Amino acid sequence: MVCDTIKMSEKINIDSLLLERGIYPDAEAYNLIYYLNPHLNSLRNYTSEIVFPNFDQTTKNLLDKEQKDNFRMVCTTNYSIKDTIFKMIAALKKDLQIEKKIRKDRATTEEITAIFNFNRSEIDTISQNIINRNSILNRQILIQIKEGISLMANIQTKDTIKDYDIEKLNLLKDNLSLVIENTNLFRGQTNIPDPYPEQDIEVIVKNHGGAVVKGLRIYFVAKAFSDDPNSYQQLPILSSPSIERLPIANYFIWAGRPGNSRAITDIYPLNLRKQIKDGPVVIEIVTK
Repeated sequence: MVCDTIKMSEKINIDSLLLERGIYPDAEAYNLIYYLNPHLNSLRNYTSEIVFPNFDQTTKNLLDKEQKDNFRMVCTTNYSIKDTIFKMIAALKKDLQIEKKIRKDRATTEEITAIFNFNRSEIDTISQNIINRNSILNRQILIQIKEGISLMANIQTKDTIKDYDIEKLNLLKDNLSLVIENTNLFRGQTNIPDPYPEQDIEVIVKNHGGAVVKGLRIYFVAKAFSDDPNSYQQLPILSSPSIERLPIANYFIWAGRPGNSRAITDIYPLNLRKQIKDGPVVIEIVTK
């Protein structure tokens, strides 16, 4: 696959551009365009230059050969992680057998079952939208979905479900609800969905005297997976400030040394939502 740079205008039809290149226009094709243009907020009424997918000559020759059958190529993004999600869901048990597992400190068996089944239903809905090629999800959100399935599978194998596990299921419930709420679905050729909403953040590290601290790495993790260091991610720019765009979700964010994710600042709970006004969400964290 190769790319073109196209000057957009209101007269240009995105679906026609895709079809001219032999690409079937669906949400996965739009997702590819958003992937190639990470700061593109919408394909509707967009009038600047964008990077557009195309095929190399070998593939075009194949398309020409098959044109009699109205042959079109379908595109996808993040195939490997989506394939992993489907396999993990297939291995996930349908029901949580907790009658003999639960330590009834705060929640009843019915409450825990309801939380687990809600999460399973949300995951099934998300995966079905992916299979039907009508959802716009970026890699960050797909990673969170994969980690959520892993969390549920881990809880299923435990001999005792404790309050800590219940807390994690509730945090996962909040995140999955956000994904469902913010996922823009493809609903036909007249509706081009926007990408999953993201928000710029600006993280500033200060010491107790109020001076800005330079040279620290900013780490973050979705709240439901905060006990798993393998889920920790980092911003590309050292402090301060560190600026990045993250998908809408609930996070913990902190600073550590480069190459060492141990927190040397307070851990900031960030419930990130799309802001109406322009500019980043500014976060200040203080060294210990």
